[in-house]
Amino acid sequence: MSARNQTIQRKLTWVIMLTTTVALLIAGAAIIAYELVTYRKNSFAEIQILAQVMAANANVSLAYDNEKDATEVLAAFREDKSVVAAALYSSNNILFAQFPTNLPRNKFPERPPSSGHSFNGSELSLFQPVRSEDKRFGTLFIRADLTPIYGRIWLYTGIVLLVLAGSSVIALFFSKLLQTSISRPIDALVRTAAVVSEQSDYSIRAPNLGEDELGVLTNAFNHMLTQIQMRDVALSEKEERLRLALEGSQTATWDLNLQTGQVSWDAYNYRLYGLKPGAFDGTFKQFIALIHPQDREQVSRVFLAAVETKKEFVLEYRVVLSEGTIRHMSSRGKPFSNEQGVTTRLTGVTLDITESKQAEEKIRSMNADLEIRVQNRTAELTAANHELEAFTYSVAHDLRAPLRHVDGFAQMLQDELGPNASSETTQMVRRIRTAILNMGRLVDDLLNLARVGRQELNRNQTDLHAMARQVIGELHGDAKGRDVEWRVGSLPAVLCDPGLIHQVFSNLLSNALKYTQGRCPAIIEVGSMSKDGEEVIFIRDNGVGFNMKYASKLFGVFQRLHRPEEFEGTGVGLATVDRIVRKHGGRIWAEAEPEKGAAFYFTLERKPNVP
Repeated sequence: MSARNQTIQRKLTWVIMLTTTVALLIAGAAIIAYELVTYRKNSFAEIQILAQVMAANANVSLAYDNEKDATEVLAAFREDKSVVAAALYSSNNILFAQFPTNLPRNKFPERPPSSGHSFNGSELSLFQPVRSEDKRFGTLFIRADLTPIYGRIWLYTGIVLLVLAGSSVIALFFSKLLQTSISRPIDALVRTAAVVSEQSDYSIRAPNLGEDELGVLTNAFNHMLTQIQMRDVALSEKEERLRLALEGSQTATWDLNLQTGQVSWDAYNYRLYGLKPGAFDGTFKQFIALIHPQDREQVSRVFLAAVETKKEFVLEYRVVLSEGTIRHMSSRGKPFSNEQGVTTRLTGVTLDITESKQAEEKIRSMNADLEIRVQNRTAELTAANHELEAFTYSVAHDLRAPLRHVDGFAQMLQDELGPNASSETTQMVRRIRTAILNMGRLVDDLLNLARVGRQELNRNQTDLHAMARQVIGELHGDAKGRDVEWRVGSLPAVLCDPGLIHQVFSNLLSNALKYTQGRCPAIIEVGSMSKDGEEVIFIRDNGVGFNMKYASKLFGVFQRLHRPEEFEGTGVGLATVDRIVRKHGGRIWAEAEPEKGAAFYFTLERKPNVP
């Protein structure tokens, strides 16, 4: 078993043992090395002193070439067991005498250096000059055996190993005692984590065996378990609420594992697909088999596109139940990717939309029937409008001749009576002619209204600013003798029927002029503004105004908000304006307040301006 797989107890024991052993080995090696260096240093010092003494004794022998005396001098080395060989060399480096005498000459250096020393294994070779005062007579060579030092080294090594063995036993004993205080809390944490992982029970807590760093770690671990337990409870509550909400909305959840091809369902899916619990084997193949044959290719294509594009999707398809009933489903899904960006899952919800589809089909059928009815009714109304317009035009046209006759007779009667007629008779004749004049105007307005209904639009690019100025010029005679201030702002150029729009401006501006009688000055403003993306044209005055509760009657035929005695008119002008504006695809409305003036707004169907 590798070291990384060992228990904390064994790891702590090995750490303590290894640390102790290494420390003792280093200490023992240091002692042995120190002893070896010290012994060699002392041995060299002793041999050097001995060599100096022997060199002093041998200088006479070398000075007088007395080989016998030189051999006797070297024989003194018998008392020192460490010296294994010695020799005297003459001044020209010729071997003069040796110790022991029976040692072969090749055991001695052929030409020794004048001085110095060297260690060769367990032997020390020393070269000491033999001199008297300033004259050198030769060289003393000594070879000493330092083998006894290695005996001491082995002794020290044995002692170190013995101490190491004893220390290891003691260290093992104390490591068992010490590591328990460290390993027990860790072991308790490990056991608690294992139980929590196996049982998924986050209510379990690890025992706290101290207040040190491991105690802090245990408290943090227990706090983490508490947080997980609280979140687990909250998640369970949310999942239950979600389950109830999904069941209440008749929605099922699903999950497709793209790596295994397995489909996970909740219990409500079995109800949607008409299956008994457990009848679905969880394969994508069986899921596709439940879908209507005509929709299978579409479902597979949408799922594949979601995997490739990593985008959400909404899909509608049909399902064939076991008894042959067809149900409509709507699924919304979302892809999920791993850290490498590869899509591994599709998760979503499925809703039974059969009733909605049936309702849509019913509405579609009703709409088709209603459209036919509307078309028929529109055709009937169109025909009735045409007949009504034709009737109106015919009646108005046929009234012209009788009115002319009546007016002619009234004129003849007035001429016949002459200046002798009574004032009452003259007043009655004048009233007859005034009534005939008003009747003629009404007939003209009705004919104009009927003509607007039949007339086709002849659209041209028209400058409304120039048109407003033109109409104001035409009203110059009616405004003569009055203090009238005309204000013409910016007006657009639009595609419209110039003749009909001229009539709109003429009616609205003449009305503004009429209802500002008595105002000094009378202010009449024409302009345009942008509102909700539309270009709105307005005509505003400071006249008598009207009460807005009667605004719905403004654009009806023969509808008037003021008495004829106050302001003359037929009640057809605003109806004509309304018809012209609606014929252009626009709308018209008014805003007013009694004695504070009125404002009329209208729009025209916008067309691209011609450059």
